Amino acid sequence: QLRRGLEIDPASALAYTSLTQHYLGQKDFASAAAVAEEFRQQSPDLPGPYTLMAAVKLSQGDKKSGWDLLQQARKKAPGDLNANRNLARLALQERDLATARQCYEEVLAHHADDLDALMSLAVLDEQEKRADDMVARLERAVAAHPDAVQPRAALARYHISKGQPDKA
Repeated sequence: QLRRGLEIDPASALAYTSLTQHYLGQKDFASAAAVAEEFRQQSPDLPGPYTLMAAVKLSQGDKKSGWDLLQQARKKAPGDLNANRNLARLALQERDLATARQCYEEVLAHHADDLDALMSLAVLDEQEKRADDMVARLERAVAAHPDAVQPRAALARYHISKGQPDKA
């Protein structure tokens, strides 16, 4: 079905992504890599193919190649959500908070109110004992996403932990 979709629309990022994920789920890394490479040849200026190629490398345990491919995706489209989020996650695995912060900040530079980036930075602020920055980010997240529960709950937990239930 996905191959048929690519015949109809050879530039379908969704079809390439789904097909790559299918092969990764089956641990057929060669087929996943071939699909990601096919996508790169079809759309060399987009970040998506590089992110998919990185997913293949990371699934095989090759963090260095995965990192490099995500950096390539990031260069193709600064602020790319997938590339920066995955780079930040890899940085966090290595306890490199500064690099993770940089990736999330890049997301916010291009997507000012991205909830995931705001919440992730708030967590980093908390880990680095930057309570004022954390509160400011959570308040920004609440203002930008008034229906989102996560930033409200985090802000309420913080205020309760500080003995300020009225602010919660």
